Amino acid sequence: KGVNWNPIRRGGKHPEDLDFRGFVGTDAKIMALGGINAVRTYEPVTDTEVLDALWEKGIFVLNTVYINGADPIDVVVERITAVMEHPAVLMWVVGNEWNYNGFYQNLKREAARSLMRDVARKVRSTDSTRPIATAYGSTPDAATVEFIGDDIDIWGLNHYTRFSFKHFFDDWAKLPTDKPMFLSEYGSDAFNSKESKPDEAKQAAETKSLTEEIVANSSQF
Repeated sequence: KGVNWNPIRRGGKHPEDLDFRGFVGTDAKIMALGGINAVRTYEPVTDTEVLDALWEKGIFVLNTVYINGADPIDVVVERITAVMEHPAVLMWVVGNEWNYNGFYQNLKREAARSLMRDVARKVRSTDSTRPIATAYGSTPDAATVEFIGDDIDIWGLNHYTRFSFKHFFDDWAKLPTDKPMFLSEYGSDAFNSKESKPDEAKQAAETKSLTEEIVANSSQF
């Protein structure tokens, strides 16, 4: 059971105010109490003391080592080697919804796919002992799945809907891949834009419904 973890002080901005070390003590305790055993980051964790604190609470890390296309591909080598000996690192992650944001550089589809594949290969050559995942926006098409091929091991899918995923799981099953998939983002907004006010009851009901649907379609439950 995992969550995305991107600790920033109230009023702060991402990524300049990202503060893993400042929040890990409190957040790890809260997450452990909630039964959380994995976190996915949006920026690389290269601080072993942060990993120590998470590991102490039994929390693994899906460590995102490449997020912005402005960075050279080789930057992943230093990010990986800094923490690759730590047992808390479960897998390496490349990108977040890069099909939407073009690795935050508005790269076109073909360029983004090529960058995704090239970075994954660099990650693999740096550490072949852990799986590689990517966080994709919604469901990839068959051409993208075939293009990426074996350069990643696990697909993370960010998928937002309301009370039901509908045909989402069936759509995944039809793709030409035997790679596992996990929901890297899902849920419901706490703010009701139609009424311009918070609506946590609606958020709770929708998130509960979606979570139950994930469990019903999971190979792990």
